[in-house]
Amino acid sequence: MIKKIFKIIINNIKKKKKKSYSYMLFKNKKIIKRKILEESLEYVIEIKKKNKKNIILEFCDLLYHIILPLIKYKIKIKDVKNELKNRIKPN
Repeated sequence: MIKKIFKIIINNIKKKKKKSYSYMLFKNKKIIKRKILEESLEYVIEIKKKNKKNIILEFCDLLYHIILPLIKYKIKIKDVKNELKNRIKPN
């Protein structure tokens, strides 16, 4: 699913869909950073409230926004997967 999200975002950026939210964020690093902070805070607030539905919603929002810098700096999903594998310690 994350690969699919990557592809959709990349497609919107490549097509330069100026009305696309992804394209607008991609073009402005300040907005991306601000949105990541905002979504992180909203996520933490919902965790504190213990509202499962909203935790899921905010997680999805945060995930979307943290994917954008990966795309901006040409970091592939496989690079992230490899790093995660490196962090798993064998038993």
